[in-house]
Amino acid sequence: EEIEELEHENRLHSQQ
Repeated sequence: EEIEELEHENRLHSQQ
């Protein structure tokens, strides 16, 4: 399973 896109979005939400 590849969820790099989700990981990137998750990281952005975590930072804000």
